[in-house]
Amino acid sequence: MTDAAHTRWLSDTELAAWIPFSGMLIGLLSALDTQLRDAKLSLFGYCVLAGLSEAPERTLVMSELAVRAGGSLSRLSHAVSALERQGWVTRHPAPANRRITLATLTEAGYAKLVASAPAHIETVRRLIIDPLTTQELRQLGRVSETILTELNATSERPPRQDLLGAVASVTSDNHKTREALMAAKFEISKDHAGKFRFHLKAPNGEIIAASQGYETKANAEKGIEAIKTRASTATVEDHTDAKSS
Repeated sequence: MTDAAHTRWLSDTELAAWIPFSGMLIGLLSALDTQLRDAKLSLFGYCVLAGLSEAPERTLVMSELAVRAGGSLSRLSHAVSALERQGWVTRHPAPANRRITLATLTEAGYAKLVASAPAHIETVRRLIIDPLTTQELRQLGRVSETILTELNATSERPPRQDLLGAVASVTSDNHKTREALMAAKFEISKDHAGKFRFHLKAPNGEIIAASQGYETKANAEKGIEAIKTRASTATVEDHTDAKSS
């Protein structure tokens, strides 16, 4: 723990950036959640539906879906349970490995997403897109990617643990999880939006986890190295909760 004497307190310039940023972050998430409430969705639930809608056969491994939606496996499990009760998502074991759980967007879920998207996108446009110039939007994208890369490289972001948990789900011994991740095969591909994502593949070739999108392949490669660096010092306890959730 850092004590007060060694704390790197924020300068006036840094505070001038941090205070409005933190206020914007809290206010924006609240505004987006409020807008979706009329559709009986949370922002996280909407992201789950959207992530599944973009996947082949509208199906993803739960660990990969957690990364795309930006939440932990535990949070995703609770969200998917709620979506299942509405008939919008189903869960089932993967045919190749029944220890891996898949989530699938139903036709009713897809219809719900299509019906909810216009009002959500209009809110995003009103609050974020329209007030900024094209140059500012590009800058926002670059700054956001920088912060996301740092979050992925630390314990601050749940999806980093989801990758550890995903490896644990396909290894016979939890104590081999760290070694499995260090030796895992990562592949980088470009998604439909032109973003670079890295995928973690199980021994049978099945994708069991994926990163968020990066603007460049070089940044995706940095993301891989950051995760491996964290895994090299992680303890088994870091990921056993993710596996059991």
